[in-house]
Amino acid sequence: MKVSTRSALLSALTIATMLSSSLAMAQLTPGKIEGQNRRGQPQQQGLTPGQIQNENDNQQALDEARERERLERDRQRERDARAAEERERIRREEERREAIRREQLRRFFEEQERIRLAREAQERADALFREQQRLAEEARRLQEEREAEARKGSASIAFSGVTRKTGGEWLRVILKQPMQLGSIEISVLEAKAKIHEITLHTDNGQQFALQADGRIILSTDSGAQFHDMRSEGILNRITVIDMRIESMGAKSVIGVKVNSLEGVPSLAKQKFPASK
Repeated sequence: MKVSTRSALLSALTIATMLSSSLAMAQLTPGKIEGQNRRGQPQQQGLTPGQIQNENDNQQALDEARERERLERDRQRERDARAAEERERIRREEERREAIRREQLRRFFEEQERIRLAREAQERADALFREQQRLAEEARRLQEEREAEARKGSASIAFSGVTRKTGGEWLRVILKQPMQLGSIEISVLEAKAKIHEITLHTDNGQQFALQADGRIILSTDSGAQFHDMRSEGILNRITVIDMRIESMGAKSVIGVKVNSLEGVPSLAKQKFPASK
């Protein structure tokens, strides 16, 4: 009888305890439940509540430090990623600039080469042009010489009975057609003679005195006295040749040869005293 009563009391106490626990659990919040669980855990032997609190605070600070460290690692990774992107951007920009510089250098050297080739081509063209001009000028000169040679002509005339009167007498050679002369040759065909003066008259009224050395006496053995009109600078057309000649000894015979650049001249002669 006593055993049954005790069992009934234990069952009633157990049920009451479970109901009380159920009511208490119903009124607890999640935070209260966590506190209850913590209180339900066995406490470290020998720790006071303050030490336990400090330990909990240290654990929370450690968690916060770990969180801050994680966040810092994330931010560092972001900074590293941005830095890597910036380095990559700078590298690409440098590569782009280097490519531009190489392209500019290539174009510069190509332009310099083009200029050099153009200059060499122009120099060759100029040299060829100058050579063509020289050849054309040479051909023109040869043609002019041939034409001048073809136009050249000579005529001779002689004066006989030239006296030994002091101062001589004037011998005049008349060109019936005014001509540009290349030269005049005066020779002594008989006896000896001395030439005092030679004067040329042109178709425009000018007069030119040729150098005549009166100290030289010409003979049949001494050859002719030659006067080159080109060396004298006389390019005008000549109409008259006047010569004052004196015979030395017997009467002389004077020959005059006129070399023309414009064909064969037609000559006439005339004599008159020097005093005239």
